[in-house]
Amino acid sequence: MNKPDTHGAGETSPSSGAAHGQQVTPDHDINNRLFFRLCQAANQYERTAHRELNISAIQGVVLGALSRYMPDGIAFSSFVDYIAVSRQNLDAVLKRLEKLGYVERVENRRDRRVRMVRLTPAGARAWETLGGRTVEFFRHAAAGISPEEKIAFTATLAKITRNLRNLRMAGDGREDLRQEEEEMQAGVREEPRAGTGRLGDGGGGGRIASG
Repeated sequence: MNKPDTHGAGETSPSSGAAHGQQVTPDHDINNRLFFRLCQAANQYERTAHRELNISAIQGVVLGALSRYMPDGIAFSSFVDYIAVSRQNLDAVLKRLEKLGYVERVENRRDRRVRMVRLTPAGARAWETLGGRTVEFFRHAAAGISPEEKIAFTATLAKITRNLRNLRMAGDGREDLRQEEEEMQAGVREEPRAGTGRLGDGGGGGRIASG
């Protein structure tokens, strides 16, 4: 009798994830499923937030976080660490919210070198409306999950976040990627060219497959 397939779409089996001769253990397979599901849930969260709340997930997070620091706001550098995004990504989100009139960046009254991020009156009103819808949004998203499960999962996510923040690998993998890219380019050069089209022209042919 065949065993049922317990792998979700896009997940790898214990034998399919080996790279560079490394042996894949059952623990690796579990880790792979865990981080695939985290990525999948984050992507679905983003898509559903856009559809139901008419705002991106990160924009909602920024508005909600800034509502906790009214009226003075929070220093930009502290905000980067609080939300756990890069300075570039946070800057891009803030620029979008600034265009909407919801957020502004001002000098710290005690230290002009520090830029503070805060909600505008329009931003506070927008969050008041959005906050109520967010409560309902989260209620539906967490349906069927017990309070105990939510508490345990929240604690687990906090551990993963700490581990990722402290993670420092011996190598950055760039050399392996560079070697693979060179091998791919060499393979392309060896193939006979059909017409004058370039690699990647047309419907996304040059993209790296994901999942």
